[in-house]
Amino acid sequence: MTNNLRVYTKALYGFDHVVRSMPGAAWSSPSPCEGWTARDVLGHVIAVQSYVESLARGIEPTLNPYGMPGELVGSDPLRAWAAARESVLEAVDAPGVLDNTMQTFRAEETIDNFLAWNVVDTLAHTWDLARAGDVDDHLDDDLVAHATAQAQPVIEAMRQPPFFSADLIATDDPSPTVQFLAMLGRRTT
Repeated sequence: MTNNLRVYTKALYGFDHVVRSMPGAAWSSPSPCEGWTARDVLGHVIAVQSYVESLARGIEPTLNPYGMPGELVGSDPLRAWAAARESVLEAVDAPGVLDNTMQTFRAEETIDNFLAWNVVDTLAHTWDLARAGDVDDHLDDDLVAHATAQAQPVIEAMRQPPFFSADLIATDDPSPTVQFLAMLGRRTT
């Protein structure tokens, strides 16, 4: 297992913890992602993991993570997430797949490098989902450090739809988590 796969897996299971903690009525609650409910955030993360799975399997991606992501969740959010999580982890666990070079939305890169990047999206949406469900929104310090290191070199280029807000919300709070979320245009207060 590479370090990128280890960190990616840890991020997925952090997201999993929040999904399992969500009160049933919270799936229709608004999230910090403008215009999205908790269901939309989950659908987006499912679609992104489907994209990762498609890259790993060498097939064309089929789900759009930005259209109407809430529709991807169906009637059982926990089941939909568990199926997506297991499917992507199975795909990236195949021998040699992490060394495969693919064209991603960022560049031509290995699956392993793309997993490192995916932690940014997964971690941010872990916080978004937790906030929507009013559950514990604490993010793992090691994941925050990893995601910050991944995002900093490209954040300015990604300050456009559908990625990150054009508005950087400055904060004096020195917390690495608050700084990471602010870099992505999220208000923590």
